[in-house]
Amino acid sequence: MNNELSIITATYNRPEKFKTICLASILSQSQKNFEWVIVNDGADQETRKIIEEIKSPISINYIETPHQGLCKSRNLGLEYASRELVGFLDDDNQIYNNYVEQIIIHFQDNPHIFMAMPIQDRRRDVYREGKLVRKGKEFISPKPEASNEDFVRGRAIFDSNGFVHHQNERIRFNENLLILSDFEYLLQCFSEWGFDSFLLLKQHLVRYIQTSDGIIGQSKWQDWLKDTEYLWKNRSQYKIFSILDPSDWLPQSIAEIKRKIENNEKIPGFSE
Repeated sequence: MNNELSIITATYNRPEKFKTICLASILSQSQKNFEWVIVNDGADQETRKIIEEIKSPISINYIETPHQGLCKSRNLGLEYASRELVGFLDDDNQIYNNYVEQIIIHFQDNPHIFMAMPIQDRRRDVYREGKLVRKGKEFISPKPEASNEDFVRGRAIFDSNGFVHHQNERIRFNENLLILSDFEYLLQCFSEWGFDSFLLLKQHLVRYIQTSDGIIGQSKWQDWLKDTEYLWKNRSQYKIFSILDPSDWLPQSIAEIKRKIENNEKIPGFSE
């Protein structure tokens, strides 16, 4: 295996963030022998112009599509990705300049694994009318001591930014989900390759600043309930659940979310 990497970025009508955050971090990579698959969801013309002006030895595969949403756009990127390994980076996130280099080394040093992710430096900021009103506390995710069981059970926060896995035509983002689409994608990967197929790369290689304007920041507990109930209803589809029985935790999660809805609780980290 040559361990070459495709990074998929789906972007929707955010040319300034795409240019200053995502693009800048892509161009800063010390290892430039990778493919960048960009899906311009909605065919924003300013975004197209930014991409046309890129001058870099990085291989760029650019696709435009009518607006179709994040999951469909990522899945389209998976269809176009041509390298042995595929990973993800959203338009408002950044990878540190040694990300590609260290990810490749990680897979080369651990030929038994099929998927990996590094540690993210994270923050949750609150905006009002486009202006920052509260900067969140810095934290890291996942914790270096997180186990594979923690990821399957949802005890370790999983996010697809920086996540990398072997190409596989059967694994795609579930378009029925929004809040838990990344987590469900990870369950598919565990179900395909087994419990020991994932190995956390214990280096800080991704910078991820969530905002109150984003999908999670704008979500309600009703959105979380819908996705969690979907996983419970369809639990037989995930082979990994034959190893770790979800009846130990998913019903409890559903009950806890319902309690938060009844108490009219807000999503933590995004209130002023």
